[in-house]
Amino acid sequence: MPPAWAPYRQEPDCHEYPLSLHQTQSLLQALEALKDPRRHRGWRHRRVASIVAIATAAILAGNNSLIDIGEFAQALNQNQRRSLRASRDRHTGKYLAPSETTLRRVLQRLEPAPLDQIITEWLRSHLKDLGLAALAVDGKCARTAATLNGQPLQLFGALDTHTQLFCRQIRIPAKTNEIPALQDLLKDLDLRGPLISADALHTHKTTAAHLVEEKQADYLLVVKANQPKLFDQLARLSQAPTGDFSPSRHHAGPGPRPA
Repeated sequence: MPPAWAPYRQEPDCHEYPLSLHQTQSLLQALEALKDPRRHRGWRHRRVASIVAIATAAILAGNNSLIDIGEFAQALNQNQRRSLRASRDRHTGKYLAPSETTLRRVLQRLEPAPLDQIITEWLRSHLKDLGLAALAVDGKCARTAATLNGQPLQLFGALDTHTQLFCRQIRIPAKTNEIPALQDLLKDLDLRGPLISADALHTHKTTAAHLVEEKQADYLLVVKANQPKLFDQLARLSQAPTGDFSPSRHHAGPGPRPA
């Protein structure tokens, strides 16, 4: 941002509570399915759903670190803590916010796959009326996290490009890659209509056929020089006169929609 514009910049209020009462209640209901990873002894904050709901609200408000999430929790007022079903001090009657240490301990011990599925489905349920226009499929390596055998954690996700939310995210098994995981990633998603984009790693006939014939989706796949014949064909096509383009019979499916 140019220095002259600095006075007009508005930083987001990361302590502002981002959810309505209905959204808070539905989030808590969804998180009730989580299994508490703690031992059943010495709990001050007894509801794991409440702890995770507070962390979720903090992240939605723009807090990206555990320290910031802890500060968000402490800034919650009594009405907000009550709606989040926080524990109550039996002496003062006030609702208590979990500390950063408690949030960290619970979040680090939770099974990531069920948590990811619950949060993703809850987010999508509140955004379902927006529709799904484009989905970007890509993998990433969580460099700061590792499996028990010391290998980096490989994640593969399908990102809704409009809302910037993951529709689904899975872990790529060791000694494999993204290519065989793509069908597993997309198997539970309704893709009739959206445009699916992926990098050159997924530019294969089997992937294209699966997207069009089985998922009834349109696709945009990157082609690089490591596929010289296809690359050359597309290069010549790009120099052809402008006109309508129809997919080949082998990949026949929904045609291009009007812009």
